[in-house]
Amino acid sequence: MDAFLTLRLLSLGAVEVNPFMALFVGGNVAVFAFLKMAITGVCVALMVLLAGYRLMRVLRVDVILYCILLAYVILIGHEMGMLRQLADAVIL
Repeated sequence: MDAFLTLRLLSLGAVEVNPFMALFVGGNVAVFAFLKMAITGVCVALMVLLAGYRLMRVLRVDVILYCILLAYVILIGHEMGMLRQLADAVIL
């Protein structure tokens, strides 16, 4: 969802603020979407595999995973809000 919304926002004039992903925006859209989804997928898969472990013997990895899930929910909500604002600006 993040990759789709990012590409839609970019098509309406938004700018990618992640400097790493910004390197791939100007190139092939399929490569950009693949990288965005692959990086997220690999990181989440690793954290799921390590969910029973503790980071520095203090913080459980599954807690970090839930925090990242919450961050993605917030990010997607933010992107949807930006999409609504850009769509309204284009219509006006």
